[in-house]
Amino acid sequence: ALAAACAAVLYSALTELLTRLGVNIGLAHGVALLVPAALGAVAALWLGRRFLQGLAKLRSAVQTVAEGDLSVRLPQEEGPFAASYSDFNQMAQEVEADCARRDAYVNTLTHEFKTPLTAIRGFAEMLQEPGFSEEEQRKYLQIIADESSQLAELANNALLLTKLEAKNLPVVKKT
Repeated sequence: ALAAACAAVLYSALTELLTRLGVNIGLAHGVALLVPAALGAVAALWLGRRFLQGLAKLRSAVQTVAEGDLSVRLPQEEGPFAASYSDFNQMAQEVEADCARRDAYVNTLTHEFKTPLTAIRGFAEMLQEPGFSEEEQRKYLQIIADESSQLAELANNALLLTKLEAKNLPVVKKT
C-alpha cells in the first residue's frame, strides 16, 4: 500500500513537472508511468538479491555443519533472516556442547575400563609365576573375579545410558 501511494505521488509530480516543461501530455504520462515502474523493478531486484544472499549464508552454514565443523556461526544482523540465524546459532552451540560432553564421557569410560583390565592382566601374569600358595592364588583369583564384575557393571551402565539417550528403554512393570 505504501509503495502504491509513493508511485501515485511520483506519477502525479512527474506528470505535472513534464507538462510545465512543455512536454507533450501523452509523452509526459508515458514517462511518468515508466519512472516509478523502473524504480520499482530496481528495488525489487535489490531486495531479491539481498534475500538470496541471506539464504545463501544460511545454506552455506548448514552445509558446513553437515560436513562436521560445528564451530560455524552466523552474524547477528537485522533483516528477514535474523530469527533463523539466531536459531541456527543456538542449534550449532547445543550440538557442539553435546559432542563435547560425549567426548568427555567416552574418555572417562575408556579410563574406567582400563583400570580393571590392567589389574586383571597384572594378577593373571603374576599367577603364572610359580611359588604361590593355594591361599594366595584364591586371593588373586578373587581380585580378578571382582575386577571382571566391575567391568561387566560398567558395560551394563554404558548400555543403559545409551538406551536412555535414545529413549529406547523397555517398560518393565514391577508387581
